[in-house]
Amino acid sequence: MAMQREPESGVIPGQENLRLSVIVRIPTPLRKLTNDQDVVSGSGETLTQCIDGLDAQYPGLKDRLLDETGELRRFVNIYINGEDVRFAQGVQTAVKPGDEISIVPAVAGGSEEPRAEPRLKYYRASPGAYQALKQLQDYVEQSGLERPLLELVKLRASQLNGCAFCLDMHWKEARAAGESEERLYMLNAWRESHLYSERERAALAWTESLTLVAQTGAPDDVYQEVSVHFDEKEISDLTLAIAAINAWNRMAIGFRLVPGWYEARE
Repeated sequence: MAMQREPESGVIPGQENLRLSVIVRIPTPLRKLTNDQDVVSGSGETLTQCIDGLDAQYPGLKDRLLDETGELRRFVNIYINGEDVRFAQGVQTAVKPGDEISIVPAVAGGSEEPRAEPRLKYYRASPGAYQALKQLQDYVEQSGLERPLLELVKLRASQLNGCAFCLDMHWKEARAAGESEERLYMLNAWRESHLYSERERAALAWTESLTLVAQTGAPDDVYQEVSVHFDEKEISDLTLAIAAINAWNRMAIGFRLVPGWYEARE
């Protein structure tokens, strides 16, 4: 749950319930527009309404965030409770009292630079499909399998599939989960490294056999080894995790999702 803060000075009466956290991770002119405040308050039922209200307080802010069509500018990422609004309803994403909204410039200095766009924003074109896949991923994360193990599995599948977007995401997620850079660097040659446990090695071998199933046929010896280190439920959940990351890889590669901007969870 988002942490509640006391109202900041200059808050418009009636807007105390919504906290808009303007988080500037690198030097940017955006803070000058908010009188050097890094936390301000706004209100509204949607993100665009909230931005309109903030612009009344801090003139010029809306122009820095939205383009002439009313969409987010390419150099700005906005998160609501840690979720990127580009994967929700964009500027029409609903907000409610108590939500945490983070504005994160994607380019140092706050000036717009060209950035590639995906072929198709599938998460908007078919939000039901996106939510179904996300629910699958949510189950995997709550299945009881260790988060560091899952991140290794996701990274290895993404390496095999050549998915830049997912490599960027899960490298950052692995580091946030406490994974060492050394183990991540060696992941592509894990068989020759002594840094992985027998349980991790079994999971990585199973990941490779299923990701490259047309070539491997999921051989018995790999299954037997994974059966030594995982019980039947864990094998089922691990297999589902492998299937899920392969699905995400294909969505990201097929629609050319743009890597580099992802922010790892706390």
